[in-house]
Amino acid sequence: MKHEAEFRERCALRGLGEAAIATALEQVKTLAAFLASRGCSLERPLLAEVEAHVAGQVLAGGDDPAAGGLVAGTIMALARYFAVARQEAISIRLLAYLLPIGVLPVMAQRLAEVGGDAAHR
Repeated sequence: MKHEAEFRERCALRGLGEAAIATALEQVKTLAAFLASRGCSLERPLLAEVEAHVAGQVLAGGDDPAAGGLVAGTIMALARYFAVARQEAISIRLLAYLLPIGVLPVMAQRLAEVGGDAAHR
């Protein structure tokens, strides 16, 4: 995987442990295989194909990790991968899926921690 070292570093900086990073890498590799089967790749992704993968994973297992579903943490992992791969449009689209489940409050809290209360407003 082309951006694996950068991806690992970004995950570690976000507080993920080795097991969580390994899981995130597996999800990216699963996406890579799906994209390859559809004639594209992680290096040349098509947003529609990435969304098709996410939709298929959610339908296959919902949000239940025991059923193989794509949980919010995995969507975040894919968004992180595309951020390090400089595919911002795809990263932002994936993050948009997380808005209804509380990403913005967490981001606001982190912004307040890093930049102070004024930056958070």
